[in-house]
Amino acid sequence: MSLKRRRGGMRIPMAGLAVLALALTGCGAADGGADAGGDDDSKPVQVLVVGGFTGFLQENARAQMDGVRAAIDNINENGGLLGRQIEVTELDDQSDPTRAVSVLTEYLAAHDKPDFISPGIISAEVLATGPILKREQIIGISSAGPEAIVFDPDSYYYSSTVSFSESMSAGVQYVHDQGGKSIALVVPNDVHGENTQTAIAPAAEKLGIDLNVYRFDPEAIDISSTFIEAKRAGNDYIYMDAVGTLVPRLFEGRIKAGAEDVPTITGFGVAASNFADITTPELRENVVHGMFPISAYIAPEDRSPALVDLIERLPDIDSSAVALHTYSIGYDAIMLWKAAVEQAKTVDSEAVKAALEDLDLSGAPADERPWISFERAFLPDDHTQSTTPDRFRFEAITGEKKDGMLITVED
Repeated sequence: MSLKRRRGGMRIPMAGLAVLALALTGCGAADGGADAGGDDDSKPVQVLVVGGFTGFLQENARAQMDGVRAAIDNINENGGLLGRQIEVTELDDQSDPTRAVSVLTEYLAAHDKPDFISPGIISAEVLATGPILKREQIIGISSAGPEAIVFDPDSYYYSSTVSFSESMSAGVQYVHDQGGKSIALVVPNDVHGENTQTAIAPAAEKLGIDLNVYRFDPEAIDISSTFIEAKRAGNDYIYMDAVGTLVPRLFEGRIKAGAEDVPTITGFGVAASNFADITTPELRENVVHGMFPISAYIAPEDRSPALVDLIERLPDIDSSAVALHTYSIGYDAIMLWKAAVEQAKTVDSEAVKAALEDLDLSGAPADERPWISFERAFLPDDHTQSTTPDRFRFEAITGEKKDGMLITVED
């Protein structure tokens, strides 16, 4: 193998870095690190969401935030969490991990500790903020799954999706099942690209797939030369992935390079984007798309109560630039935390952490649980959702969406 936050909602702006310096010396919340409400029934439960609400991933961050709000609205309308209403605050980090640390530490220095934090949606954010959650002992759940954080038994962060390795490895399995012997991995020269390469390499080696890596400058407008190089090498498949505003450049660069004759699959960074809206049938020629279970259309009669609830709370979902799956990540994060809090009968982080790692799933059937995609309890040393490759779909799409889900050619 060759490796060539709707109650009392507010937004908090970033202030000076002096607070950051104070926080980084180990100082906690303004009241000595007390919990926001703890189990004081007179206080609302506090949720804090950090994300790139402006910047290149703003659509994805806003979609996850809308999912968080949908779940919180559901809980507040049904008596609250342990009889208390939930308030949510959002902090904009512009998808910049350094800024994420700044806004989070500044907030914690000036406020009581929240009961729950969503500390970002991409690995770079969580790699930066995860140690803060661990130090302050605050439960966090979001989409990213950096292995240095999610496989640390002492971490207070959990990923509401499968591990990055599992999702990306599913694409390698697809190539293998199609008879492919070599893959050209086309990814940006950034954290996402590095994580993608690291995740795919073991799966390729295990299946005997020759993996050739082609990295491009994420600042480049035209990346066709990368695809030209990948095509000339005679790879059986192109596996391309990126996030945010880089996604359309992938499709455009591939066509400009004349690489549409090379079978191509897209990864799960693309799946979280609005690729169906920003690409044309011509750009998607000879491309199959890696999709999470609820990315592709599910008929109304086959939807779980949680999925129905989320869709009903998103009346404009089909005009959204982001697929329903991204909203569901935020929804599931809150619902999973709620289940753990109710099992622990407290918002105390230690008790909730223990509940998350021993969540009782013996009650309602899987399709009647209050979350959408969660399949098993977290483990002490595995804070991700493990699944099997067959849970992922690799299909061509029509470019149409219904209830926020993609219509595939086979549908």
